[in-house]
Amino acid sequence: MRALTILFAALALSLGIVSSAGAADKGGKRITNTQLDETPGKSSWTGSYIGLHAGLSATSTDVGGGALELTGNGTQAGVIAGYDHQWGKIVAGIWARYTWSDIQASFGPVNTTLKGSWAGGGRLGYLVTNNLLAYVHGGLTQVEASSNVVAMPTFDGKVLGGGFEAMIADNFSLRLEYEAMLLDKETVSGVGFEPDSHTVRLVGTWRFNLPSMPAFNQ
Repeated sequence: MRALTILFAALALSLGIVSSAGAADKGGKRITNTQLDETPGKSSWTGSYIGLHAGLSATSTDVGGGALELTGNGTQAGVIAGYDHQWGKIVAGIWARYTWSDIQASFGPVNTTLKGSWAGGGRLGYLVTNNLLAYVHGGLTQVEASSNVVAMPTFDGKVLGGGFEAMIADNFSLRLEYEAMLLDKETVSGVGFEPDSHTVRLVGTWRFNLPSMPAFNQ
């Protein structure tokens, strides 16, 4: 699981370096923060949005303080809503999300399943180009779970991640992100259960109230 985390982090860093280099040196010209093209019709990132998301997850559950580790994977999908505000090349926002999931972890005959969850938090991003946002996000979550051996409680925890979002139309964007979900340990019948998951997610959002903004000049 640690190796999976490092792999996704390295991938995100590599994509960020490539995207930044391409934006900075396109056509042999370096873009500066103060160079603006006053051409109208470029979308701002300010406004509210709603969307759909789907992803693939790898999960592990620590049982009994390391006595047993359940591992597995699964799929998830859900809805998201939020609001972003743009200041120059900086974009900050808040978001809320609900997810239906079937993420199973097992060891021998013992298994656990992460089911429905809600999450909410904030994000902070930097515009690599006028239509490409690199961002990090974080927040709190609550997850329903089940097991074939005990009645599982609801788990509280936090989510941390980041990714890239592309504005592909005036009112529609796509984002690809990685997220770690770290849940607090809960004790059931004297035994501690501590799940976590790592997800790669695709998100499509429909955006509203986006005024026209100047574009970053090349």
